[in-house]
Amino acid sequence: QKEEWAVGLRTSAGKLDAAIESDHPNAIEAAFRDYYRLAMQRFYKVDLQLKQLCEHLAEVGESLSLVLRELS
Repeated sequence: QKEEWAVGLRTSAGKLDAAIESDHPNAIEAAFRDYYRLAMQRFYKVDLQLKQLCEHLAEVGESLSLVLRELS
């Protein structure tokens, strides 16, 4: 099953392609803004998730270091 964000981004890309084919500057600009907005929203969410995962990984690393010190 496809993620909702991916479906929205693909739909928006299709609209941008159609606008480019139509050769109407206003339609191209509007479609590009929509595509760009969706892409930036997804980038922000992925970046935030990655930051959270890295923080969690650092916490796990600290715990593992404590265990290794106890075992040494």
